[in-house]
Amino acid sequence: MNIFETQKVYDNFYLISERISPTMVCTMGLVIGDKTAALVDTGFGVTGSLRKHVETITDRPVICLITHCDPDHAGAAALFDTIYMSDLDDELQPWSLKVDKRISDVTLASHRNQELVGYMKTHMVLSEGIQHQNLHEGEEFDLGGVKLEAFPLPGHSKGSFCFLNREEGYALTGDSVAAVSYPMLLALRCTSLAVYAKALRHFYDATGEKMGLYSGHRMDPFPQGLVKDLLRGCDEIFSGDTENDRSARFPFDKVVADDLKPMEHLISDSNASIRYNAKRIY
Repeated sequence: MNIFETQKVYDNFYLISERISPTMVCTMGLVIGDKTAALVDTGFGVTGSLRKHVETITDRPVICLITHCDPDHAGAAALFDTIYMSDLDDELQPWSLKVDKRISDVTLASHRNQELVGYMKTHMVLSEGIQHQNLHEGEEFDLGGVKLEAFPLPGHSKGSFCFLNREEGYALTGDSVAAVSYPMLLALRCTSLAVYAKALRHFYDATGEKMGLYSGHRMDPFPQGLVKDLLRGCDEIFSGDTENDRSARFPFDKVVADDLKPMEHLISDSNASIRYNAKRIY
């Protein structure tokens, strides 16, 4: 079963998706330099052939950069020899990388596609933990003729990072910048909305509106202006303009907790929305 789809964006930049359903993909960015290549995120690890697939695109040594340690972003990271991820997300590893957890999430995300789930059970990456080097703000990965900069954007997780190619004008954002019910700040492991908004403002000030933004779940960039919309949505929530907010469905996990009130805020004059924990705004 071939679940990988590859799209060439530039001569040295590819998007690879792990197709889970007609509407759900886990997207990875492959950036190729003269000396080294970097793979940003790794999907669920449905199959252990991801590294071989990458090697059909480039013969450069590959380092792995993880935006955050959710199962659909770090599931196949163990296939690679050199991995970078924030130490702040180590708290997620015992939960997110468990074999049973990843199978359960793929079952739900694929709408119980038994063919895919059965294939995963016999071909998946079995490692339930990864050894990695810590990421630092401003850390630069010189791949040879192309550079990626590590940029923290906590919110969806405490250790979420984006990776910027400033020269060519694009960023790989994982789940930190996204639209249509993203970013999700629902889980207890997420930061407050205020922490996310501060980090998002820092990101916007550093990148502006013209940088192409590629998330972990689509094969095309977001429309320009999305970050500005998300910032406006945060301000609307802070100002109490939430009378039309609705209860949000918590994806994958059924979590009941006294300090969790998942809500969705539809941002005015935008197609984007923010899912947040109404009991942890500040």
